[in-house]
Amino acid sequence: MAGDWIKVEHATANKSEVALFAELLGVSVAEGLGLLIMFWLWCDNNSCNGCVTHVSRSSIDTVTHTPGFCAALESVGWCQIDEQSRILTLPNFTRHNESSAKSRALTNKRVKRSRNADTVTESLPEKRREEKNIKSKTKPAPEPSAPTGVRPEVWTEWQKLRGKKLTPYAVALQAKQLTAYGGDPNEIVEQSIRNGWAGLFALKRDGPQGRQSARSATVAQIFGGNDERHDERVIDGQAERVG
Repeated sequence: MAGDWIKVEHATANKSEVALFAELLGVSVAEGLGLLIMFWLWCDNNSCNGCVTHVSRSSIDTVTHTPGFCAALESVGWCQIDEQSRILTLPNFTRHNESSAKSRALTNKRVKRSRNADTVTESLPEKRREEKNIKSKTKPAPEPSAPTGVRPEVWTEWQKLRGKKLTPYAVALQAKQLTAYGGDPNEIVEQSIRNGWAGLFALKRDGPQGRQSARSATVAQIFGGNDERHDERVIDGQAERVG
């Protein structure tokens, strides 16, 4: 039947009984172990509680195709045969290959596999946590928010123009600078964006009033302000001294 099996321990090949059994038959240990397994498979199919009826030493030798097999097996104490009752008895056979014994062996194997699996399963969350911690350490710090009064879209565009992110300290310095300039900070930032400047500067008025103020300041610088001995006029953008 598919799935049928017998129990053979890892240490079976190294047992002294196997070595003596092979020596009695005049074969190698490997050949002797192979003959034993073939015999145990036959017994598993034909025995009841470790006993096989209607057999003899000669018939056992015929089954295994090995003259002297049964006698060698008796010599190492792994079988007993009663020629009168024609019964073969295998000592401790039920301990290893009876249905209940096989069931116990399978249960022990499942428990061992489950125990090893639990160990692996418990370590996996630790590994995931370590990977998560590593990722969190390498996660870039969030960008500092825009200075007070500056709209987010204006500040984002200013950051793009600069081509690099500002540190929180640099943002604090620029916020201080905007406060010192006065007026609408958005206009100051937009002025730098519009002109492609790398820094922030006080608003520059380019209208007629702004130009007139600039000329008046130039004239005042040249003629020393309002002197009682001189009169100042601005003609076609030129400062003329009259006195």
